[in-house]
Amino acid sequence: MAILEIRVLTAAAHNNQSAESLDQRRERANEIANICHDLTPWLDPHRRNNLADGLRDQWRSAGTRQRRWLQTRFDQLGYDHRWLTELTPETAPSPAPNVR
Repeated sequence: MAILEIRVLTAAAHNNQSAESLDQRRERANEIANICHDLTPWLDPHRRNNLADGLRDQWRSAGTRQRRWLQTRFDQLGYDHRWLTELTPETAPSPAPNVR
């Protein structure tokens, strides 16, 4: 599904499409590619014992749109993702106070 979405998002532009729209499509394609990048190695039969940890790390570090995308795809597959989607995403560390 991800490959098809990326292909559609990166297809040749229409004449009436703005540069801003093209940039948004390219950004969305990159988000999907980034979230899927590690899935293939985790599904390797020799590494499947790392799959749950990898998905947890990926979920916690993913952006909101990436998490929404994953959740939608899991729903399409009928996968019970509650163990994952109920996790709290990582929060950005607080900036260090200015020391004088």
